[in-house]
Amino acid sequence: MTAIQFFHTTEFFGVHNETNAIHLLEEKGIAHCARDWHESRVEYHWELESNLSKYCFSSAYIPKLIKEGLGITLDSVHIKTVREVKGVKIDWALGAAVI
Repeated sequence: MTAIQFFHTTEFFGVHNETNAIHLLEEKGIAHCARDWHESRVEYHWELESNLSKYCFSSAYIPKLIKEGLGITLDSVHIKTVREVKGVKIDWALGAAVI
């Protein structure tokens, strides 16, 4: 995996089924990024080492993109990440918005 997309990041942090997934992602990402690197590697031994740092980056990038890039406040709307819409996979893109 060369990039960590919205869905994969929220899935890694266990918030992908939550309606406030991005807000939770931000909180869990802060905790993940502050952890000792060795502890993370031991706890998530099944993950590629390179992905662990990407999850740290993505957990900061995604909320910033939504808040500052798109101008959406995380407490004003419920955002849920999904892997597919109507049977079409969308995880190839960084994210998709369905209105």
